[in-house]
Parts: sequence; C-alpha cells; structure tokens
Amino acid sequence: MFVERGSMLASDEEEYDLVREGVVIFTGALGNHLAKDDPKVHNVVEKLLEVLNTPSESVKRAVTTCPSPLVLSKQEDAPALFLRLLDKLMKSDKYGERRGAAFGLAGVVMGFGISSLKKYGLIVTLQEALKLTAVHGGAALLGHQKYSHRVK
Repeated sequence: MFVERGSMLASDEEEYDLVREGVVIFTGALGNHLAKDDPKVHNVVEKLLEVLNTPSESVKRAVTTCPSPLVLSKQEDAPALFLRLLDKLMKSDKYGERRGAAFGLAGVVMGFGISSLKKYGLIVTLQEALKLTAVHGGAALLGHQKYSHRVK
C-alpha cells in the first residue's frame, strides 16, 4: 500500500526515486517490528522483492538492507526464494531486472547468513553460469559483486 501511494506522490524522476527509497525503508522497518510468524511479514518481503524491478540504484540498495532480518521468517521458503532470484538473475532479458535480482540475492544471503551461499548452492550455480553465454556470465559476476559488497 505504501509503495503504490509513494509512487504516485512524486512528479519527476529524482523525486520519485527519493520517495520510493523512503517508502521502501519505511516498509522494511515496519516489517522488522512485526512478529516473525505474522503473515504480514510475507507480504512485506514480497513487496520489497517486487520493488527490485525499479530502475533506481538507490531504491535497490535500500531494498537490499531491508529483507535481511525479515527473511528469517521465510526459512521454509528459502530454497524457492533463492531459486526465484537466481532464475530472474540468469533469465531476465532486462539488465535492470538482473541487477535487481543480484541486489535481492545479496539481501537474502545476509538475512540467512553467509552459510546460505553453500547450503543453497549459490556459489556453484554462479560459477557454472560463468561457463555459459556472455549474458549468463555477466549475470553471475553481477551476483558475486552484489553479495560481496554486502558481506564486507
């Protein structure tokens, strides 16, 4: 709700990005105050992942910081969440969507912990993608870059 309303308030592109970024941070912070078993947490995580398709770099960075604590409530959905983000990273035709998926993976890895890289086969999948087409290789490097920046 906040995401759609915030999008309608801004007139030019820079203002739009600032409003969208603020709404994302607010939504993530609000979600962090919900109980982990609250069904609304699932909705908040889904909305944040949808926002990753926004072309703005600052909005994507804001989304990356928000899901970390929230994804812990989605522990049983972790394999599907990783698969969904990896699928978008490798198969999307749009560079912005691939970049958003890389930011999303970084946030999810931070939420589940660094051990999730091995547990869900993220490293192996990205290494295998390097051997495929140039688009897949670029997507794999983008994925490595984003979670590496987030881990430091």
